[in-house]
Amino acid sequence: MTTAKDQSEEIILLIGVENFQAEHIGTTEDVQLAKDVVAKLIGNTLFFEKEGINYTVSYINKNISSEQHKKDIVKIANQML
Repeated sequence: MTTAKDQSEEIILLIGVENFQAEHIGTTEDVQLAKDVVAKLIGNTLFFEKEGINYTVSYINKNISSEQHKKDIVKIANQML
């Protein structure tokens, strides 16, 4: 967890890696990542699979728009590919 200088703004980034596929509940949006990988976005969390390994990226930053959040979380996931 990262906290801004004034201690009132929190940015949370959690990354999970599993060798099994978990069931995700909720409405998902397909998101195109690099290398022809399609991820599922649910709220603040992005799920994708690469070579049999399942990745979860949870990113919370209340100080940015939802559009910027989506750009940021996709950028983070693409760095993992």
